[in-house]
Amino acid sequence: LGDVDLTLLSDTPTLDQGKYDEKVLSMPFGGEQSSDSRRGFLRSVIQFYNRQMGWRLGGALSVSENSGSFLSFLLQKLPAYWRTLIRFYLFILYATIVCRVFGTKSYWLFGKKRRATVKAFCMADAVVFVPGGYFLTPHAKHAHWLRHVSSLAIASVLKKPVILSACSIGPFVGKHNRLLAKYVLNKADMIVLREKLSRRYLEQIGVCRPKIYETTDAAFLLQASGEKRAEELFDRHVKAVKGLRVGVSVRPYDFPGENNTNESQKHYMEVVAHLADYLVAQYGAGVFFMPQG
Repeated sequence: LGDVDLTLLSDTPTLDQGKYDEKVLSMPFGGEQSSDSRRGFLRSVIQFYNRQMGWRLGGALSVSENSGSFLSFLLQKLPAYWRTLIRFYLFILYATIVCRVFGTKSYWLFGKKRRATVKAFCMADAVVFVPGGYFLTPHAKHAHWLRHVSSLAIASVLKKPVILSACSIGPFVGKHNRLLAKYVLNKADMIVLREKLSRRYLEQIGVCRPKIYETTDAAFLLQASGEKRAEELFDRHVKAVKGLRVGVSVRPYDFPGENNTNESQKHYMEVVAHLADYLVAQYGAGVFFMPQG
């Protein structure tokens, strides 16, 4: 890419830093950073509130001293999804005000662990979302996608060109999620989709402002192994199988947003295994498991 400087955002920047030659930072909201890791101006405001007001309100309602500020007490009483949603909107409100007032210097007013990420947005000439299927809500209380919404929102407030590249988008389950998706996706400048179904989802929720194009999955740009190598693999593994041949690719998917990700992963593996057994038993199929990078 010549003299282009790239900065990557990741849910797991510590892990991904060793995989790429570029700088890898955490997401603006969520990811590795904790909601209690705030520093700088915002932390000072919260500490002032806790010292001057929070303990009084908590005392008036007979809240235990060990439960922290009144605001923390209230948040602790809410389900995890609602706590995440409240923190998300408080962060978006703060980021919107600060970025609109201070522009490209606004990163100084963010906590230490977010400052580098927000600075990357402030200094960027454009923001590009990589191909994938992460702008969706498979259930009404899906919160994982909010970290991607935060990126799009900050880029939009800073008036940076935003491109969603070869994505799968939707569906959006839940009225709140559909309204939020409509609002934030209409802030993008260009959306490139990798199937017609995503376009239908966007039409259903009213996304019409960005330029929308359809293409194919970026995986088709990968270089093939070559005809000779393909023939070797076919002769070794496939040729002897007569009848139905089925290829299966199993992803190391972590089911973000699920209450019990380990149980979801286990169920996923069991379903794929049962499917393979069924195809072999009912149709005498040859089932081939193929890796996915």
